[in-house]
Amino acid sequence: MALLRRRNNGNGNGDGTTLFFATDVHGSEVCFKKFVSAAAFYGADLLVLGGDLTGKLVVPIVPAGEDRYVAELHGERVTLAGAQLERFQMGAEDEGLYPIHLSPEEHAHYDEHPEEVEELFVRLMCERLAGWIEYAHDRLDGTEIKI
Repeated sequence: MALLRRRNNGNGNGDGTTLFFATDVHGSEVCFKKFVSAAAFYGADLLVLGGDLTGKLVVPIVPAGEDRYVAELHGERVTLAGAQLERFQMGAEDEGLYPIHLSPEEHAHYDEHPEEVEELFVRLMCERLAGWIEYAHDRLDGTEIKI
């Protein structure tokens, strides 16, 4: 299929640069991983992520006793147990949210000091971005692909 073949950019020798540009991943783990994978899929030499990198929401996950946890997502309180917890957390990360395990005391502290939530949010954003950089290095190491 011609759409998926590497193009030679019209110069006949195939030595042009193929660029893959994306934007608006909004903190989504799955979107970032697809972005990095796009290089191989589309034969791109250069990946550019243009903006809106970070997510918009911290999602506290608080223990509720006996291997149960409580979280609030999109205004709805959910109770999680066992394997539900991991699925919930991965789903939140794929959605671009920042799930974090907090003790009941830590959660109460943030409720009482909302001005400190911004600092937590920035820390979680930076951690996600650092993880993405490591992921991209691991996936693209040994290739000619630039990001």
